[in-house]
Amino acid sequence: MIKKLVLCLSILSVTTSTTVIAESLPSSSNTSTQSTSVEQLQTRLTQAETTTRQLMAQALDTAKSNLTHDGIVPTIPYSEIEPTILQYYTPKMSEKWKDFYTNHLGWLYEPTGLYPFLDSLPSTLQITNETSDSLVAQAKIPAVVEGPVLMDASLVTFKCIKKNEDWVIDEISHAPLTEPFTEKQVYEMANKAYSWSSSPVTCEFLWIDTYGRYYFRAYSNDFNHIFYVDAITGGISSAW
Repeated sequence: MIKKLVLCLSILSVTTSTTVIAESLPSSSNTSTQSTSVEQLQTRLTQAETTTRQLMAQALDTAKSNLTHDGIVPTIPYSEIEPTILQYYTPKMSEKWKDFYTNHLGWLYEPTGLYPFLDSLPSTLQITNETSDSLVAQAKIPAVVEGPVLMDASLVTFKCIKKNEDWVIDEISHAPLTEPFTEKQVYEMANKAYSWSSSPVTCEFLWIDTYGRYYFRAYSNDFNHIFYVDAITGGISSAW
């Protein structure tokens, strides 16, 4: 159930000085009953991720370990954190979290089927269907093409259910990505590529090659680096 995922530094969330080209995202096929904005949903999904990460990290800090990922035993019973989990997830998803918490806590930062991971992605979230008590949304996940663990680009689907006037996550699934990233999304990923730098970074667009790769130069007082973003996969690679 647990798929390895390393969030590479290239997609951490802060803003640098690249100018983003204004381009409209493709329109969603929303129903006439839609009342939730993308911004509201993204905020809700991000809250779910942030809160759950904090709970799991606290459990990991106090857990007993035999130095293997699957041998970490939490000392806090899941029943103590489940009420908070149920603020953001359905009982069905809570059961998945319980299994992860009990048996796989050492893989805290890698449960791709449980974390939305939206706080570190470009703005690709779209609501595709909404009724009074259910909602479906999708977002593009960029590929990870450099680092110890690689990952293909994917399309993540969120199915949510209304509970006490808030959306709770009922299912998160992944499928291969078949639609490329828009130019606006490419520029957004380039903006975030060096957000880890302690000094201000300027990111300049250079050119696009025939393979749909957008080349940029990122520079500050500390470094000068050429990289590209592949519009097909969203992967970020060093150019040289």
